[in-house]
Amino acid sequence: MKKLFGLGLVLALGVATPAFAATFDVNSTVDATDDNPGDSICSASLPDDSTACTLRAALQEVNQDSSTTHVVNVPAGTYTLTLVAGPNDDGEFAYSTIDDIDDLDITSRVNIIGAGSGQTIINGAVGARVFHIQISMGQDGPQDTLLQTQSVATADVSISGMTIQNGDQQTVRPGPGGGIFINRDYYEMNTVSLNDVIVQNNRATSGGGIFNGNFLLADNVQLLNNIAESSQQDQEGNGGGGLYNGSGAMALIENSVVSNNQAEYYGGGIQHNGGSNIPNLVVGNLLAQQVPMEENTTLLVYRTTVDGNSTEGEGGGISYGFSGRGRTAIAGLSVDDLEILNEEIIIYGSTLSNNTAGNYGGGLYVNNFMYYNPGGPAAVVNSTVSGNTAQNHGGGIYVSNGHVNLRNATVADNTTGAIDDEQDYGNGGGIAIGDISGSFLLRNSLIAGNQDTSTSDVNPDCYSPSESVGVSSDGYNLIGDNRGCENVTAATGDQIG
Repeated sequence: MKKLFGLGLVLALGVATPAFAATFDVNSTVDATDDNPGDSICSASLPDDSTACTLRAALQEVNQDSSTTHVVNVPAGTYTLTLVAGPNDDGEFAYSTIDDIDDLDITSRVNIIGAGSGQTIINGAVGARVFHIQISMGQDGPQDTLLQTQSVATADVSISGMTIQNGDQQTVRPGPGGGIFINRDYYEMNTVSLNDVIVQNNRATSGGGIFNGNFLLADNVQLLNNIAESSQQDQEGNGGGGLYNGSGAMALIENSVVSNNQAEYYGGGIQHNGGSNIPNLVVGNLLAQQVPMEENTTLLVYRTTVDGNSTEGEGGGISYGFSGRGRTAIAGLSVDDLEILNEEIIIYGSTLSNNTAGNYGGGLYVNNFMYYNPGGPAAVVNSTVSGNTAQNHGGGIYVSNGHVNLRNATVADNTTGAIDDEQDYGNGGGIAIGDISGSFLLRNSLIAGNQDTSTSDVNPDCYSPSESVGVSSDGYNLIGDNRGCENVTAATGDQIG
């Protein structure tokens, strides 16, 4: 039985008004705990013996009541977390088991409203991310209908009008999500929306800016200068400098910027794992259409710029390593675009530019590590992939054990091959296929003006192993130099070579 879920994306922001149980007006930038959590009074004792409503105290009151949605108003100012657990007697930084210190915990429904992303600043600290979000509604078993009533306007947690910065879950207390960690119980999925939010200068072992394990809706969000890398305690990093979208999680990103983030292994800008365990989701697009889906959304990047991100491994801009099942729902597309609904990850009306990968996929990396089950396809639609660099194959886009659908896309001025004197290999400055299970389908797209700087076996625009399915045309494409993918069969309107 199919369910109906009209998402409405960001156009719904602020349209519906939930019945808020309480409103807390923060009036102090001091980091102090509530004197009596649960009394519905935001009151914290300050060092000067006065009392005030602090951000931490307000959230402690919110967390006592999960029956409805509360409001926390945070005026302009800089709020720095200072209640952070220090080293133990052995000089080691362990995880705190006290819920009123370290990061700001959110366990109930709340709408946190700042004065604007340039006005309200929330500072983390070494050993403490900024926000840790985990809501428990008390349901038992798989909640395949939970999302029916969710929209951006009725999100379980909404954060707007603020900058979230300098969180650190990497240096001394390694963990995910330097700025925001969105967690969930296995069987529960809740909506977290961000609007007019800057997430910058955070670091973690995975998801330097945001680690998402739930349902994230991001509109007008900037993910800037975040880092995901291994910790000093030798905990391996998982990637996602700006955003790590975990297995079973969903993320819809619109009108946003993902820039200058770094990851040690995968996804300088975004690392997406794919797959979801919530069946039968239907998502309406901006035209208010209801599109039935047999499975569900995982990642949509819509009208967003992914620029200047880097990784030592794969996927300078976006890395997609499929590890489960799922499909991607479309929002904001015309009727003619609905036929591509089977894609797992969609990049629509967006730009992937000036990203760098030390290995494969300067702009986009797609790989299903489950070799027996080729990954859910990815689509790049009405988008531009340019100025990206990969030291190995695929300066613009690399696919292995999966499929990429290019429609109305431009892949130009990307580079693969030698970055320094130690390397002299790399194929497919524009697009590249890594093995026989990878493939591209092109329609009304341009792949030209890319570079392969290796000194032998030069394939500037495209590369496909001779035994692979390779690059297929659906018509009206331009491939500037087809060395490396000579097996492309021209279709109506194509210009190849």
